Amino acid sequence: MSDARRIVGIEPALPWPLSAWSWWTKPVRAERLAALRICLGLILLVDVLFTYLPGLNAFFSASGIADPAAYAWYWRTPKGNWSLLRGPGDSLVSSLSMLLWGGLAAWAFMDAWGRSREIVPSPLRLRFYLMWSAVGLVASAGVWSRTMADAAPRQIWWVVPGLLAWVQLLHAPFLALQNLRANRRFDWLSPCIGVFASVGVAVIGWRAGQYERPAIAPILESWQTSPAMMRFAIGLWIAAVALWTLGFATRVSNVVAWVMAMSFANVNPYAENAGDTVRNIALFILMFAPCGAAWSIDSWLARRKRSMGPAYIYPWPLALLFLQMTCIYFFNGLYKAGGASWQEGDSLYLALGDVTLTRFSIAQINPPAVLTRIATYSVLVWELTFPILALFRWTRAIALVFGVGFHLGIGLLMELGSFVPVMLTLYVPFLPWDRWLGRSSRGEMQAPRA
Repeated sequence: MSDARRIVGIEPALPWPLSAWSWWTKPVRAERLAALRICLGLILLVDVLFTYLPGLNAFFSASGIADPAAYAWYWRTPKGNWSLLRGPGDSLVSSLSMLLWGGLAAWAFMDAWGRSREIVPSPLRLRFYLMWSAVGLVASAGVWSRTMADAAPRQIWWVVPGLLAWVQLLHAPFLALQNLRANRRFDWLSPCIGVFASVGVAVIGWRAGQYERPAIAPILESWQTSPAMMRFAIGLWIAAVALWTLGFATRVSNVVAWVMAMSFANVNPYAENAGDTVRNIALFILMFAPCGAAWSIDSWLARRKRSMGPAYIYPWPLALLFLQMTCIYFFNGLYKAGGASWQEGDSLYLALGDVTLTRFSIAQINPPAVLTRIATYSVLVWELTFPILALFRWTRAIALVFGVGFHLGIGLLMELGSFVPVMLTLYVPFLPWDRWLGRSSRGEMQAPRA
């Protein structure tokens, strides 16, 4: 195996002074990101299997407390909330899918036009054309859903996907022409498979539009009203999280895991807590990161094809997550500083006496008041000063160690759902991975000295 390192992922185009800050730009070992992916994936998998799945009907279906009528206020403009569980006919899901389809179409034609230039872009792969067709299917399903109640002949069921298929069909000869103009070889397979997939959507619409209630009706209606579709949705979520944790089709499984996480979160916002919010933010950021560059099935398959050295990534995803963690601590501290119980040092003592939060009665441990007061002030000072402590290597190490102790402490004493394990996963990339991997970590993932 080659010892030459390889850098994967998106190189950031950052303005000054971020462009001169090694914390954002200097490549680091991909194992840092892989460890974060595995830990977050395992936590999410356990959460879905043992929290969401048992409470699927009670907390997320229309027959439970997630009745869409009860949350009508949550979907009104300009809130912009969306969920696949509301079905493809949801106005925002339908609009977003059409916008995404248009963006992919523009990308495909601009890529084809660029092939007549001296600098030729990398060829669009088969998965791009399949994704283009899949997004067209979602957009078409949105139209089908809104017209399903009309018993009259529904030509629009095949006209809309037919127009989308025609655009993809037009792209293939356009791409071929641009390659011929540049005297370059043209790969017909990927765009042609995309065309066939898109035409297949039009055929489905043509057949389904002939029936008053087609066989695909349960898919087009609100999934919350169908136990089978709800089971399909959570099964899809479980499969995506499992594949993402293992690192197979990592980018696609990451996107699906995030989409399903947001879909469940939005149909019943009261079933989520702060840990779920942090988890969804992390999933969104990691969609744009090469999470499968190490410790994954994807990387194992790539190494079987050719000899490769250790993978490095640009650290901006980890820096963004650290910035997110910094904002969480600082603004929490800022909010707490205005509370009387925090100013008087009684907050921790009162929290331990709250039967909705604590794991056991405070009377069982009966801590000295001075001890809980010191702990209260220590947490408040740590949160307020975290942005400053994070700027310097030695103070950052102290702040992170304190943070681990803080989260382990509240996890032991209080019932906070997934908040504690999710927050602790944000610390995983800052463990001494380079030392454990057998090389020096000097200068990597370190803020510049002041």
